[in-house]
Formats: sequence, structure tokens, C-alpha cells
Amino acid sequence: MLNTPEKAFALARQKRAPLFVHFFGIWCPPCNMLEEAVYPTPEFQRAAAPFVKLALDADAQLSWELKGRFKIGGYPTLLVLDEQGREVSRAVGYRSPAALKAFLSRSRSLLKRPIEDVSRSLDKAAPDADGAARARVADWRLARGEYELALSAAGSAPESRREALLARKQKAEKEDDSPALLAVLKELTTDLPEDPELTEWAATLAELDKPAAEALVEAVRAGASRWTADPSLSEYGLVAGDILATQAYYLETLGRNADAQAAWFSAALAYDSEVSASRLTLARGANLERAYCLQKAGRLDEARALYEELVAAYPGEFTFHYGYGRLLLELKNYSAALDSARSAVKSGYGDNWLRAVALEAKILKALDRKPEMIRALDGALAEASAPKSTAVRTHRYLAELRRLRSEL
Repeated sequence: MLNTPEKAFALARQKRAPLFVHFFGIWCPPCNMLEEAVYPTPEFQRAAAPFVKLALDADAQLSWELKGRFKIGGYPTLLVLDEQGREVSRAVGYRSPAALKAFLSRSRSLLKRPIEDVSRSLDKAAPDADGAARARVADWRLARGEYELALSAAGSAPESRREALLARKQKAEKEDDSPALLAVLKELTTDLPEDPELTEWAATLAELDKPAAEALVEAVRAGASRWTADPSLSEYGLVAGDILATQAYYLETLGRNADAQAAWFSAALAYDSEVSASRLTLARGANLERAYCLQKAGRLDEARALYEELVAAYPGEFTFHYGYGRLLLELKNYSAALDSARSAVKSGYGDNWLRAVALEAKILKALDRKPEMIRALDGALAEASAPKSTAVRTHRYLAELRRLRSEL
């Protein structure tokens, strides 16, 4: 079911069936990769047969209430709910058919233990007890952006050590506390050197302490080599291209530009392998990632040709006009960039429309066409509405429009 939450919840109650809910964005590469390469497979369809299945467009206003209720922060977010709509488990990011099958199977076994019930049970437990339950609840709190609650849930159990460290990291980032962030990054990279997120932690560390990050170059390379060949990577919501792209950003931040460009190209090649898994004539999700990586690798002609192919294949859609417009803005081809941005505005809706208006305004600013920029921003700010929950990303995009307007 697409964008019919009331109908889906009613059917789940009627059938006494659990729900599988997919929050997606049309612009989101892993969301598209799920739809193109996973959901059509017999493996997924058999695993999902007992569920009422609901897809919710994160950019549409009709998703606001549920995004606020479940505190959806990243896409894709996949929820399993019991027949009463209580959350049992969630996964954020791409999952292979095998990994998604395992997630659904594990979630079915937990249907009688909704996550909030488990969370309440921890209130009476010792901080170092119930490690598996603590890791489960802390991971859920992290996905909801509830970092203090995640720390409390993790306690001091060894099984939830990773979640406790990640809660400290995300809390420090939210509070812009650089000393706390630096300290926890050093703990993460020291204590969990085999983790698939080592590359991401090292990249963030490189922004704060380059010598400390430089010391991790060989560990990052070894980890990237190992994880890109490991099928269990999907259990972390990642594909090989994600690891290589993060490695490229890490090297770029260290100032190793030649190595970074080579890594960006390796990432583009890795996403190319995901392209072949798509059921579409021209893959959407993996090609979006591939185009960006080609751009970062300095292969601008190849990136531009790929965007033009995508725009031609999907002419009425925000996603590809927006990506192409950003590339053209970087190339300082302002006239063509403005055409792409305005095509994105015309085809956009909800949150992606706000993003398109912001891009249009930045291009108009580069062209020194301030009266048009003012009209675009004031028109969008007058027309847009905001969800009640500040956790919904719409507030972030509105804040960007206000920031651009305040500069004038």
C-alpha cells in the first residue's frame, strides 16, 4: 500500500497481522535500491507475505504524523509494527534480500515484545544486566535521535558497549561539543577497530585531529578491503560503494587528494555493480550514487553524461533535475544550473520542493539576481507549512530558506 496509512493500520487490525512500513524518499539512493533490487525478489516476497506492507513518501505531508510519532530521522527507515501499531523493530539503510529476510524473521519472533515494553523493563534492571535487551533498546533510541535515553538504556553491559559509545558520539555532535566528540572518536577507533563504521569515525576524526586520523590510514584501508568483500555488510545498512565513498572523503579530509580521487572512482565502480542488480532499464538509486562519485573523482564529463541520461529517462521528476543542477552549479554553469533547479522546483513537492527552492536561490545569488531570489524565497516561505514535531526534517529545510533570506 502506498501512502494510505489509515487503511493499512485498519487492515492489520482486521487481519491480526504485523505491519512492515517503509519510509522512503524518491531522491534517496538506498530507498530506490530496495525498490529496484530487493522488493521484487521471491526471497523478500515470501518473507514479507505475513505482513501488511505500507510505503510512506517522506516528502509528502501525509507522512508527517507518523514520522513525528516514530521519530524517523534517516532513509530508508524500515519498521515492523504489531497489529496494534506498536513498534517491534526497525532497520535504517539498505538491506540485501538475505539481510532483509533475516530482519523480518527476527522481528516476527519479537512480536510479543514491543520495543517500548522492553525499554520499560530495563528501568528495574541492573545497569550491567540484560545486555542483549540493552543493545536492542539503545540502538532503537539512537535511531530516534534520543541520545540521553540511549545512554541510559545501554547502561554498562558489555553487549551494549558499542551503542553507548555511539550515543556519546551523536550527543557530542548534536551539542557541537568538539572535545567530547574527539574523545569518543578515539575510543571508538581504538576499541572497535574491526567495525564497518571505522571509516566513518576516522573521517569525522580527520576533521578534528588530522595526526590522530593519519595514524588510522592502514587500518581504514584494511577495513575497507575486508568489508567490501563481506556479505554481512548489508546488516549494517551499507553496500561496498558506501564504504569506499566514506574512505574517499576521509582521504580528502586528510589532504590526500590523489588517493581520494582514486577512492571516489573505486566507489563509482562499486555502485556500478549495484546498477546491474536493478530491475529497471536505467537504475535510479545506484546511478545517483555513481554520478556523485564520478563527480568527486574528477570525471566530470562522465558524471554530466550520466545525469543527462537520468534526466532524459525521468524528465518529470525532482530527483535527477536537482542532482544535475547541483553539479552544474559546482561547474559554475549558472544558466544551465538554473534551468535544472527550476525544473526541480516545478516537479518537486513537500520537502524536496523546499530543497529545490534553496538550490534555485543559491544559483540566483551566484548570478546576482537578488530580486528573483527574494521572490523565490518569500514565495516558498509563505506557502510552506511546518509539521508539529520539530524532529521532522521539514524544519531543517525551512531553516535553510530563512538563512538564505536573512543573508539579503
